[in-house]
Amino acid sequence: MNGWATRLLLLWVACAVSYFIPHSVSAATKIRIGYSAITTTQAPLWAAEDRGLFKKYGLETELIYLAGGSKIALALESESIQLART
Repeated sequence: MNGWATRLLLLWVACAVSYFIPHSVSAATKIRIGYSAITTTQAPLWAAEDRGLFKKYGLETELIYLAGGSKIALALESESIQLART
């Protein structure tokens, strides 16, 4: 596949997936984001929170530190957090 075909396919898949997301998920009032390490790899997440980028785009977020990838996986499975950065 050439570059344009790949981009078109990815755009189509993203549109299809967003169509099937339940309204209650897309209209969530608070999104909990878990992260598994206190390192510079998490800097984009902290910067977005500090600069207010989440609020700028209508998202109310809560950053939660969970030490280790297994705890992140368990929190995602139990729906305690909605997103994870590991």
